[in-house]
Amino acid sequence: MAVTKMIPVAAGTDINQIVGGAAQNLQSQGYEILTSIMGPESATMTVKRDRDGFKNVVGLGLECRVTLMLINGTQLNVNIDHEWTNKIIAIAIGWFFCLVPFITGIVGAVNQNDLPEKISTALMAAANGGATGYDPGAQYAAPQYNPMPQQPQYDPGAQYAAPQQPYSAPGAQQYPPYDPNQQPPQQ
Repeated sequence: MAVTKMIPVAAGTDINQIVGGAAQNLQSQGYEILTSIMGPESATMTVKRDRDGFKNVVGLGLECRVTLMLINGTQLNVNIDHEWTNKIIAIAIGWFFCLVPFITGIVGAVNQNDLPEKISTALMAAANGGATGYDPGAQYAAPQYNPMPQQPQYDPGAQYAAPQQPYSAPGAQQYPPYDPNQQPPQQ
């Protein structure tokens, strides 16, 4: 099932900025984006999340293929094609074998149904400019993470008053220090 939308854009809008801004917006929401610019007026995007491994098998993986075409430089034709296969398989497995994939398949179908609206919103924000702040010529720095403060170095002498003396609990039997040359007692 495909969804088609028409988004008005300003004359002279570059499709690279629209695709780049939408990709940046969707990546910030946790989606994996694959883009391909076909020419000055057309592009494709693949929007994915959790398409590898167990989540895909139980129907929680999301994927849409988006085709963008700039018409007369003033309208953006957006065709969004859903990926429903893993949801259908999960619902079928859940119906015949186990209830859990049935439920996760339905949850995945609801999330898949909401994905085109998120993509459309990201594309509209990018087409109207300024909403994403995307600049294709800018060099973006990697985010700086605040590492956790390091613990102080362990000093065993600071833990006990006399670290050379063995610890003994009150009333415990005292044993002499170990001597490797000492012979065991004869009985």
